Order: sequence, then C-alpha cells, then structure tokens
Amino acid sequence: MFLCDGKPAKETRLLKRHGFHWSPTRSAWVRQLTGNAQWAARDVIHALDETQTQE
Repeated sequence: MFLCDGKPAKETRLLKRHGFHWSPTRSAWVRQLTGNAQWAARDVIHALDETQTQE
C-alpha cells in the first residue's frame, strides 16, 4: 500500500503498470499482498527514488 495525500498524476502510470489500483476510501494505491506484489512494490520504490534524485 502506498499512502498519498491525493491521487498523484505522474506516479499513476508507474503504479498501474505494477498492478496497483487507487483506493479512494484509503487514499492509497493498493494491491493484494503476494510475493509478486512485494517484488513490484520494491521496483516502484526504486523507480520513485530515482525520480527524486533526478529532480
């Protein structure tokens, strides 16, 4: 689960590509917890870290 203040625009493509979907009731990007989901979450975190270091 990735918590957000609002529905982010830029990260949408990245999170959707990794199988996450927006949950308005939780204000978070969520995915059922599986081994593949854990791998996808690590990949998203890595990609977001790279994006922040480039800015």
